[in-house]
Amino acid sequence: HLHFALVNDKNFPFPPFGLIHKKECIECLAPLISGIWNMTCRIDTYRQVDNGVEIEIVSELTIDNKLFWKSTSIALKKTRSGVPAKKHEPISVTSDTHWKMPRYNGLAYGLVSNNVDPIHLSKFTANLMGHKQAIMHGMWTCARGLSEYKNLKYPFTVNVKFISPIYLPAEVLYKKEDNGFGVYSLDGKRVHLLAEIS
Repeated sequence: HLHFALVNDKNFPFPPFGLIHKKECIECLAPLISGIWNMTCRIDTYRQVDNGVEIEIVSELTIDNKLFWKSTSIALKKTRSGVPAKKHEPISVTSDTHWKMPRYNGLAYGLVSNNVDPIHLSKFTANLMGHKQAIMHGMWTCARGLSEYKNLKYPFTVNVKFISPIYLPAEVLYKKEDNGFGVYSLDGKRVHLLAEIS
């Protein structure tokens, strides 16, 4: 809700709808504990890229005035059309781990996370925003991938790239690596998300 407050502020230079979440860097500095929690969010940087402007939003969680958790979200606001998409090398990924995401997954996570962007809620609301189907939240996909890791040692950092949308309902491949994971289309030829853990 703090991100929504920032991008809906009268001084934010763009309409909030249409922002595309491109990357996320999450720094987990220590296990979370009870105490006085305080979360702050700020916009750090705007930078020009080929097809628009990237916006860097930094969120920090302190407990008893000590920093425990930090994330840096990179969002893209497209301001130019007709820019050729970057071509990716053909891939072929195999994995025995499949995830099934039902049609209502975006709505369910939206209610929990307070991210009720219409593109995530239903086919109808996604159609109004120019998408063919509801899109699964990238942060749900990231969290689901991280849940496969046990006993991560603090401090650790997760760098995530959101590469292509997952349209609901969906079935995807999950592939775990020693230093991260990837989420791919069921045929293994399209990358949805790549995460690196360090």
